[in-house]
Amino acid sequence: MEDYYDVLNVDRNSNYDEIKVSYHKLALVHHPDKANTEYSADMFRCIQQAWEVLSDAQKRAEYDQSICEQELLGANAEV
Repeated sequence: MEDYYDVLNVDRNSNYDEIKVSYHKLALVHHPDKANTEYSADMFRCIQQAWEVLSDAQKRAEYDQSICEQELLGANAEV
């Protein structure tokens, strides 16, 4: 699972406005109509997906919970 916070270049403690600003900047840079790279469409889809989750308070809470669970499972596997 991709880390949506990394995709949008924001900290996990970022507020809605910080996430929104970062999303808009990245969307402009990687928009397929503006960026002529082979990976721009894929990157734009990842940015869109991250925005869809992190901009919605309920989806973000569920996502954060899944990250915590994965980190706990990973920590237990290392022991």
